[in-house]
Amino acid sequence: GLSYVFVCINTTATSTTGEDGEKLYSAEISTYKTIHQFLPWALASFRYHTVVSPYSAIATIPVKAGKGRDSVTIIARDVIELLVTKDINPDTDISVVYTDLSDLTLSAPVAEGQEVGRVYVYLKGELVGESPLVTNDGVMESSALSAVDKVKNMLTGDFMKKIYKWALIIFAAYLVIVFFMFIYRVVRK
Repeated sequence: GLSYVFVCINTTATSTTGEDGEKLYSAEISTYKTIHQFLPWALASFRYHTVVSPYSAIATIPVKAGKGRDSVTIIARDVIELLVTKDINPDTDISVVYTDLSDLTLSAPVAEGQEVGRVYVYLKGELVGESPLVTNDGVMESSALSAVDKVKNMLTGDFMKKIYKWALIIFAAYLVIVFFMFIYRVVRK
């Protein structure tokens, strides 16, 4: 699957016989012979290695308030292929690093191709390629689930947490006052 371009300069002799009587070839034939010698070397020395493919799922991310779906698959947008020498060991010399997707949750609507992170490819510690991580499908918003999600977010938001805290303090103060009033009545009788 590789294409090679060979440039051969000064690979020919102009006469038909050499000093030792060996037959020499014309410029075209001599260039062909040189390329013919290099082609096996090139085929044996280099290869493409597909490191990241958009056809492989990387993660599944939950989607809040999605209509008909509660998750979406994440893929790399681009193919990352490296032309490497045959002595490169993909398991030890090539590393792939993804942005952390473990805590990611998306809220509907989610568009197909929406970027959610990046993937980085390193060859012996040097960055040689990167691609966005995108959603493989879109997810429409469910109006009912969206309303429930908004109510949930409102009830668990920072403002409501402050209200709960003050309500708890006021209720505790009320209980303390009621307790002391009860003690006062008992002592007075």
